[in-house]
Amino acid sequence: MKNLKLQFILSHILPVIITIPLIGVALSYAMETNYILKDMKKTIEYQAELIKGYAEGNPEIWKDRESANNLIQEIRPQLISGIVLFDQAWQWIASTDNQPILPDLNSDFSQLVSQLQQKSFEPFLKINPYQPFQKTGDIIEMMVPVTNNEDELLGIIRLNLPVNYFENQLKQTSTRIIVILICGILLGIIIGLFNAIRLEEQLNRTTNAIYDLSSGGKNEPLPETGPAEIRKLSAAFNNLSQKLDTSEQTRTKLISYLTHELGRPLGALASAVDSLNLGAVQDENLTRDLTSGMKMEIRRLELLVGDLSILRSESDPLNQYFMKPVPLSEWLMNFFTYWTKYAQNNQVHLIHEIPDDLPIVMMDENRFHQAVGNILSNAIKYSSKGGDVIIHASVNAEEILISVKDFGPGISEGDLPHIFEPFYRGSEKKRFIQGMGLGLNIALEIVKAHHGTISVESIKGAGSTFTIHLQFPSAS
Repeated sequence: MKNLKLQFILSHILPVIITIPLIGVALSYAMETNYILKDMKKTIEYQAELIKGYAEGNPEIWKDRESANNLIQEIRPQLISGIVLFDQAWQWIASTDNQPILPDLNSDFSQLVSQLQQKSFEPFLKINPYQPFQKTGDIIEMMVPVTNNEDELLGIIRLNLPVNYFENQLKQTSTRIIVILICGILLGIIIGLFNAIRLEEQLNRTTNAIYDLSSGGKNEPLPETGPAEIRKLSAAFNNLSQKLDTSEQTRTKLISYLTHELGRPLGALASAVDSLNLGAVQDENLTRDLTSGMKMEIRRLELLVGDLSILRSESDPLNQYFMKPVPLSEWLMNFFTYWTKYAQNNQVHLIHEIPDDLPIVMMDENRFHQAVGNILSNAIKYSSKGGDVIIHASVNAEEILISVKDFGPGISEGDLPHIFEPFYRGSEKKRFIQGMGLGLNIALEIVKAHHGTISVESIKGAGSTFTIHLQFPSAS
């Protein structure tokens, strides 16, 4: 069976189909041999008491057959059992079918005869074993001795419950049991079918959603309802779908930003090369300006490539950090000298406050240069012409501090919590309008790899200060 719905239905209803009939057979037999039999016993005992009362009030019936027949006809509508009247000598007097009966005193009524011989006049109840597949013979018989006020035996009443009464009772009970069993089976089938259809719909919905997702169709979240396993499956799909959406958005942004960031420097380089080919190389000053601009654009491309390299998986061996002890004061001065030309080209005064006694720290020089360079590049980029940018370094009892301070437009309170998120460009046009929005995120990742953190202080319209906090001592 390849159909899950059919398998589910069969697994649900097969136990019901198998067990309910067995229970029905057992229940029917129990009803036949116990409950119905007990009910019949109570019924015939009640009727025996009723007939005995009539007989004790009409003593002439034991001597006059006509009176006996009249009595039987009078009480017959109230009875369901057959009646036979015997006198004290066991002679037949009357019966409901008016057929004379010669009792076998040695077998059927030996116990009653023994009681009568001992002057004990208690009713005698005989229950023949019930045989479900044998439809002949009486089931219950009762012999009731009748006495007068002087405790003398007048006669004997014999009652028997006919087989057809028992069969009718059993038929009614069996019919009810069969109806209940059929209802149980139908209910099991309905419940199994309902659960199977519902499970099939939920699985088909999830399957279709996965196919839509794999084919690039519309990505709709699945409702997390139903059994725990289905809810877990839907939650896993929604989580995967959300991650794929985020990945696709990131990919789209990356392509868009790369197109923008690569297009501008490549265009500038192409224009400079064309100018040189058209004779600008004859003008020494123009050549120097063009080559200087070309070098700056190449530097921008190098920074872009460096940013992209950080996005590679950490498992990439090319993306590992190579730590070594570095004198921080000397390293910062070289860093300052390297970026001075870039600041001058942007008409910004780069100022340093770097002491000579900074400790030796463990760092990957290229990576750490990239981190501080991303922060400094932003500070220079968003400073006004003629403005100052300060590189400051200090040491306290617990950490080493390297800060970059600018006096630009600052960062709004709404943007401040998000500036380290990848691809975040800010909500205002004055800041975060250039670049891919990766610089600060990459700087933070590099500093974290050096067991440090970055804090930001910014006043709207008065500039920003980014501070790198390195653990101290972190030297070797």
